[in-house]
Amino acid sequence: MDLADCTWLSPTHGRLAQLAVVTYLSRFVSDTQPGEYRLMVGSDSRPPVNAQTQIVTAIALIKRGDGGIFFVHRAPPRTFTSLHQRITAEVEASIRVAAWLRENSVIQPLSLTLEVHLDIGEIGPTRELIRSLANQVNGHGYEAAWKPNSPAASCVAHRYT
Repeated sequence: MDLADCTWLSPTHGRLAQLAVVTYLSRFVSDTQPGEYRLMVGSDSRPPVNAQTQIVTAIALIKRGDGGIFFVHRAPPRTFTSLHQRITAEVEASIRVAAWLRENSVIQPLSLTLEVHLDIGEIGPTRELIRSLANQVNGHGYEAAWKPNSPAASCVAHRYT
């Protein structure tokens, strides 16, 4: 995924270029009162009906008790041969977006911790992947979260798969 050319979708603001997402994230924090914010990135994909799977990545910024905003990006469809390969690709997509947010100084001026949400849980076939994928996220310097504590992946991105 080349993030420079990404188009994001916002239910509030419509289709946006990547840099416009940064503007809206910054504006959301500056337009609201100080409080506890959560900046989250997560990806999800639906098991394919055919051979192609589309990964959807979400950026969500929530202020506790005061709502939030989110943006989603649909990557071009790809073929995966296993559940592990598909889930790993979701995590890699989220890490790339988180790195882009960090590189473009979205996090530091806003004093936010960036969470990478994984669409895996302690129940089901993905439970065996939690430790390795959480370590991968933590190794990149982000906070990892998984179901039921991963709304960017399991709620927002899931809704757009």
